[in-house]
Amino acid sequence: MRKAFKFVLVAVLFFLNSTCVSAQEKSTLSDFVGAWEFVKPSGQANAPQLPFLSTLKVFDTMGNCLQLKVTEQGAVVWQTAKIEVENEDFIKESVNYSISAPLNNTVSSLKFKFFDGPDGNRYLGIMGGAKQVDGKETYQWQELWRKVDKIKKG
Repeated sequence: MRKAFKFVLVAVLFFLNSTCVSAQEKSTLSDFVGAWEFVKPSGQANAPQLPFLSTLKVFDTMGNCLQLKVTEQGAVVWQTAKIEVENEDFIKESVNYSISAPLNNTVSSLKFKFFDGPDGNRYLGIMGGAKQVDGKETYQWQELWRKVDKIKKG
């Protein structure tokens, strides 16, 4: 129950932060460098039950990104891409390879936001598939990633 509450709190903070305009320093590639673990929402009744133990994104100093899915049989390269910081809110992601063939050689503009969670961990929120609904910008999908090197037990 406590874990579910923490996740909901982190997710709410992410969504509130992503809609607020704040004077922040421009993010650079160095802000992305390192390993990030996908934070899976818990308790969703309709969520697919995938056999993945974990999903990781690893960024290097040149903007290269390797996404791995970890299974009981080992890790699988899910996607490779290169990112560029467009401005303080968006990155350009150029997918070189994806296990999902339609994503190969695609370029997307993705909204992102870094923030520190109440648990002391650093988080990265990424949203994609922007579209206008009733004059308001919405996103078809959202991801929340936790910086691996800052695990703190609470």
